[in-house]
Amino acid sequence: MAEPGSQWCASVRYFGQIHRCATYNRKRTIHITDRPFQKTFWDMNLKTLAIALAYLIILAASSCNREKQGGDHKDIITLTSENFEDETSTGVILVDFWATWCIPCKAMSPVINEIAAQTKGRVKVCKVDVDQCGELATKFRVTGIPNFIILKDGKEVENLVGIQSKETLVHALQKHVNLQ
Repeated sequence: MAEPGSQWCASVRYFGQIHRCATYNRKRTIHITDRPFQKTFWDMNLKTLAIALAYLIILAASSCNREKQGGDHKDIITLTSENFEDETSTGVILVDFWATWCIPCKAMSPVINEIAAQTKGRVKVCKVDVDQCGELATKFRVTGIPNFIILKDGKEVENLVGIQSKETLVHALQKHVNLQ
């Protein structure tokens, strides 16, 4: 039994909707109150759980399809530690350091695709996933993404961090190659 002055509550659930709560107070009396029962995740019935799971599966599938539909331009090269030196040793290269979870990086994807189409044959456009190739991000001191690095014959000549307009990126590229 609890000491006088303390409060304790014993709950009983009636028909899954009401809590009957008994409270012992200082005057050594017991108060009984009924409160509406609030469902938690574990109290969901099987039908509600099945609907929630179906919704999550549909949501995941639709996001996968969106990524496939709005994918990278065919001329964008994915750089890894293995192919980095071969792909960046000659010419002007725009390297986009990004991550799959980065919303600003996803916002920049159409801009990068347009630049790849516009500069085909004059500028090589590449992407580096910082989660998969962290050593390349470390090599170029990438601390924020999206990060755009312009390389000329394997050497860094420009570094732009954050969301950039297409005009800003094209202007930075024009400093190192004629795009007309």
